[in-house]
Amino acid sequence: MNRSGWLLFLSFFFIGWIGFLQTHSQVYYRIAILFGVLLVISAFWSRFSLSWVQITIRNRSNKARVGEVFDQTVLVTNRSWLPILYLEIADLSGMAGGTGSRLITWVGPRQSRSYTSHIRLVKRGNFTVGHKLLRAGDPLRLFLREKTLQFAQNLLVYPSYQLLQPQLPIPSILRDGRRRHKRSVEPSVQFSEIRQYVPGDDLKRVHWLSSRRLGKLVVKEFDQFLAHEVWIVLDADKSAQWSLQGTEIEPDPWIFAKKETNKIPTESFELAVHIAATLCHLLTVTNVPFGFITNAAGIKRLAVDAGHRHESKVMELLAMAQPTVSRRFGHLVQESIPSIAPGSLVYCITAVGLVDAKLVLRPYLEKKISPQLFHIDSNASVNLVNGTIPICSLSPLEDIRLKMELFLQKVEGGKENG
Repeated sequence: MNRSGWLLFLSFFFIGWIGFLQTHSQVYYRIAILFGVLLVISAFWSRFSLSWVQITIRNRSNKARVGEVFDQTVLVTNRSWLPILYLEIADLSGMAGGTGSRLITWVGPRQSRSYTSHIRLVKRGNFTVGHKLLRAGDPLRLFLREKTLQFAQNLLVYPSYQLLQPQLPIPSILRDGRRRHKRSVEPSVQFSEIRQYVPGDDLKRVHWLSSRRLGKLVVKEFDQFLAHEVWIVLDADKSAQWSLQGTEIEPDPWIFAKKETNKIPTESFELAVHIAATLCHLLTVTNVPFGFITNAAGIKRLAVDAGHRHESKVMELLAMAQPTVSRRFGHLVQESIPSIAPGSLVYCITAVGLVDAKLVLRPYLEKKISPQLFHIDSNASVNLVNGTIPICSLSPLEDIRLKMELFLQKVEGGKENG
């Protein structure tokens, strides 16, 4: 309700009646009747101002990445014979980095208007982007009505990542170039054999010609030849996390400004997720199969696989990952050992103390597993390689991309001992 409009309206209304009672003048009488009629018309107009408004929302995609611009098209349709003089559409998604609110003026009878909202995504996670609050009323803004619309539309925001050089070598961990056989859950180009169908097998793997010839259902088995396995281990131990105060990055208010390179997160866990996403993307574009293990909200494992579909699965876990108090980094390492074959390469990302991290990683060395540590440190050291466990200390205050490239080139080029 417009307070200033009501004060002006009531002032003329009472002046008209008081003047008519004192002077019996028809001018004051007509003024009072006029404002009384306007009151009734305004109440009637406001009562049905939102009854014939239809809102349609179209999202270009339900998945995006931090740093990108999310576009949402809103179509406003007026199904009545009365025009909509003004309509305020407030966005209730609560997403930082922009706003989807808009004020629309004059939507004619039986007409439609549309607009596109742009939101710079600055935070990963799963968001609801369909909730809208509508406000409209009479031409004099004496009565305002509100209506909340809820659309079941979710937006999954992946974490940001750095674009590293895809030519980085990832050599075989096993000596003499030996290759190791491993059963593949997904179909591959390496066909191995057929076996009898058991409940739970994917029907896509059924070999129909052989099944018809043998008189029973049989499925295809595939082999995955790996020179080595690569794993990404993300530590989400909440007790080890830290944040740099006073260095938060404000979203760009000008949504059409030139897109800058991805900003480095100022929180330790967000930086760890950023590094894990960077490694995930690097291994995907270099076509290297890898697995993923984290203790965020319980131990989560994704078996070794390759391709963009596997990358999407890892990115979904990273988008929803949050620090936990149930599992420490040492527990994560111990519980991951049975899943990692000897001779594998493991990228460990943690913010625990450097001395403690090196001690925790000793079981990997005992099991013939090669760990590489990405240590999240607010005061990162310059030394990239130290001792038997290659170490890369990273902080938000440096060029993560260049330092990671230098670290990977040194370590994977066979120079980790000097």
